[in-house]
Amino acid sequence: MHTYRLAAAAQLLGVSDDSVRRWAEAGSLPTTEDPDGRR
Repeated sequence: MHTYRLAAAAQLLGVSDDSVRRWAEAGSLPTTEDPDGRR
């Protein structure tokens, strides 16, 4: 599975960063965390 940074995912999908963030927080997009706890 490919992983994307928030801004890259937003650009790929043609939406704003905020839209991707909302979708991730709602569980509509899968997320992963790095060792520091960042998604």
